[in-house]
Order: sequence, then C-alpha cells, then structure tokens
Amino acid sequence: MALLLSCSDALPSFPAMKKKPISRGAGWFPIWFWKSWSVLLLMWNTLVDIWMCVATTYFLKDTQTPLKAPSSDVAFTPRRIVRRTFSLDDVKLVKNATHTTVNDVVLAMTQAGLSRYLNRKYGQAKSDGEARESCENNLPNNIRLTATLFINLRTSPGIYALEEMVKKNSKAEWGNKIGYVLYPFKIELKDNPLDYIRDAKAKIDRRKATLEAKFRLFLAKVFVRFYPTKVRH
Repeated sequence: MALLLSCSDALPSFPAMKKKPISRGAGWFPIWFWKSWSVLLLMWNTLVDIWMCVATTYFLKDTQTPLKAPSSDVAFTPRRIVRRTFSLDDVKLVKNATHTTVNDVVLAMTQAGLSRYLNRKYGQAKSDGEARESCENNLPNNIRLTATLFINLRTSPGIYALEEMVKKNSKAEWGNKIGYVLYPFKIELKDNPLDYIRDAKAKIDRRKATLEAKFRLFLAKVFVRFYPTKVRH
C-alpha cells in the first residue's frame, strides 16, 4: 500500500486513537484494583474465546438457514451477491447520536438486514413460496449465525509514507499483521431499531477485552511454519 501511495501527492488521513485520561485524584488502591480486575477479565475472556474457537471448529456449527448451503453441495450451489450503498454521513449521524462507532452502526445494520431477510425467507416457506412482507415473526428460536471480523494488530495503525517506512528504527511496520475474532449475530426482530446498535456495541466492547485476535494470528503463523504451502511449477 505504501508503494502504491508513494506515487500520490498526499496520504489519506486516519482518525487518531483516543486515549482515556488517567485520573490523578483517585488513590492508589482504586487504580490497582481496576488494573488487576482488567487483567483478570482479559485472561478469562481469552480462555472463553479460545474454547469457543475450538468448539466452533469441531462441533459447534451454525444453524442450517437459507444463508448456509449444505456442506456436500457447497461447490455446486449458485451464489448471488447483492450490493447496497448507504450514505456515510447518515452512518456518522447515527454514530454521534448513539455515542458509538461507525463499525458498531454498520454491524447493527448488517444484523438488522439479515434478521429481516431470514424472517422473509422463513415466511415464504410457510406460505408456499409466496413473496410478501410481513410483520409476523417467522424466525426459529436460537439461530446461530457466526461472522468473522478482521482486526489490524499493528502497534502503529495507519498508512505511512514510503520515506518514513525505510528509515532506520521507524515505527512503521512492513507486511500484514491481521487477526480475527468470531462475531455471533443475534438473529431476531426488534421493535426499536436502536436496540440493534446497543447489541452490536456490547458485543464489540466484549471482543475488545480479549486476546482472541492475537491467538488466531499466532495459530496462523504456526500453521504456515509447520505446514508450508507447496508451489507446483
């Protein structure tokens, strides 16, 4: 990316990471207790996520829905991609009003769209394939639908100029350093659309308090090291 942008006159700007100010008025015990609790919570969340990673890989599969093709016919199932464009200004307006992030709003929109789509598909199955919009809840209970969220694990986020990257002791890192986490969508119809945003924010905050992404990056490096890809000429 840096080589490509080196031909441009200006680099795109990225928002700076906001650091929470440290309160100096509190005593040492509340600060020590909060840091200890944060470390314990991070370790517990990481252990739970590692277990969920193993369980999802071997036996905890997603629910069979119209979005999921049978494993035996996945290579022969036709795919259709639907594209929809949204205004970024509208997304930012909702983000500012709900005190969340752009990612929270986009995930909430995705969850709401998938819920409405599956509700319509299950409604068509009940009405012998007749396509119609209905406010009736046709969704089965406890649908398990898991997505993958990729996370940039670089210590220095953003895009740097090529001159900055080639400097000695530069903070800019070469190559990709990407991990990912599992994001379980909660498929259900909500009366208040803002509930989708609140649910997405709670799940994203939970995914931030874990080392799952770094663990998966470590597994990927181990796999590449011991099971290298053979290139045939």
